[in-house]
Amino acid sequence: MSGKAQSNLAGLVAAILLVAGFFIGSVVGARLIAYTYTVVTTNSVTERLTQTVYETRTLTTPTTLLRTTTIPTTVTSRELYTTTLVLTTTTTEQTTVSINHTVANTTLTVTKTNTTTTTKTISQIELVCFSRTQYCLADIINHVKQAKTYIYVMAYLITSDDIADALIDAHNKGVNVKIVLEKDMMNISGSKYKKLRDAGIDVRVENTSYLLHHKVIIVDGKVVVTGSYNFSRAAEDENYENLLIITDPKIVSEYEQEFGRVLQNSVILPPSP
Repeated sequence: MSGKAQSNLAGLVAAILLVAGFFIGSVVGARLIAYTYTVVTTNSVTERLTQTVYETRTLTTPTTLLRTTTIPTTVTSRELYTTTLVLTTTTTEQTTVSINHTVANTTLTVTKTNTTTTTKTISQIELVCFSRTQYCLADIINHVKQAKTYIYVMAYLITSDDIADALIDAHNKGVNVKIVLEKDMMNISGSKYKKLRDAGIDVRVENTSYLLHHKVIIVDGKVVVTGSYNFSRAAEDENYENLLIITDPKIVSEYEQEFGRVLQNSVILPPSP
């Protein structure tokens, strides 16, 4: 065989081998790809948001303390309350996860969970007042004037004309007013026992061997006015006294139960002439 023929034969063999190699390589590669897959994932994302809001509002106290025995027609009561709002929002989100395969494609579903918890707490003490530095009498009168249904009073004494007049005005407007006072104080100088009874109010005195030392006004089952503050001029102008105005339903209910007990142990007595 000539050199030229051998060279052509070698070229032909090489071409055949090249084509065969390409074909074999393609087949082998296809088998490998068939068992190769790619997983694409993303991490779970959790977002927490906590927000605490403190809101305090105090209505302005008169800069000049009133020390007269005349209560203005319109009384503006100081209002003190604290509202705490705690808002917690938790969000958990899982994004799409895709699995790619030469045979099949699988996509997991997106799941998203949102949880919101809100807690709101409101202080049940509407007002704290200290006489000689604040005008507590105005706060008492204001709550008496706001009564719609009934007023229950249990007190050591009532010598304040302003409080007595406010109770009489409420009675004249149809409010059911019931009062129990300490028996030993009903006829003291300045006592409003006779004035209140003459106005048609149900006024009684405690009838046990114990001293009735309460200073309490209950309005419509919603508000309790109490503290060391006697319902007298001296409590406002001469003494250091404290006054609380409570709106907690449970506490108001307990004061009403105490008033019911005191009322059962009371009697109606005629005042001294």
